[in-house]
Amino acid sequence: KIAEEMIDYEKFRCEVLKLDKVMICSDIKGKIDCLSNDFERLNKEHMVYTSDGYEHFKDGKKTKLKDIPSLDMCDIVLFSPAVVYGLDSLMARPVYSLFCGKTISPEAMNQQINRNRNITYFKFIFESKKWRTYSYINEEEAYCELTETEKYGMNVKREINDDFLRLYSKYLFRQDCYNTNPFAHFIQILQEKGFNVKYYYKKTE
Repeated sequence: KIAEEMIDYEKFRCEVLKLDKVMICSDIKGKIDCLSNDFERLNKEHMVYTSDGYEHFKDGKKTKLKDIPSLDMCDIVLFSPAVVYGLDSLMARPVYSLFCGKTISPEAMNQQINRNRNITYFKFIFESKKWRTYSYINEEEAYCELTETEKYGMNVKREINDDFLRLYSKYLFRQDCYNTNPFAHFIQILQEKGFNVKYYYKKTE
């Protein structure tokens, strides 16, 4: 499987709008809304899944659906972080992703991509490639912070099981690691999942 980075948003946008069959996912709802508007102007049938709900556009009319529709209901589907787990698509089609790296983890980004179980090819654009400082050196430091909060903080009246604190400290440390460089971790996860990744050490335009 090949994954290819694109570094020019306008080229990314023009490329996806030419397709008649594509899945587009993003961690930015606003970008999904904009791309949906572009497909509407082209009068292309598509489904949109966001925190606003589920909308089906066909023949110039947009319909809001009550129940979660299948990802295979339309050849063109777009979704924000409203879809990370649960829904699956078996339709053979390309997947395009647009990430900023600030709202969901690289792990969740990978889950979004793999909602399609039959990817013909995968392209992505990553808006921010900046590194950030870490908060915890290891899991134990995260655990100590949690236990100190329980002992001296606002949760004095509530006892929390130590097993939960240990598990949660692992989660905090993993998320902290991801946040130091979401782009690098995203690439690493893709490679671990078997993708041959073509990426660039360039600023996204």
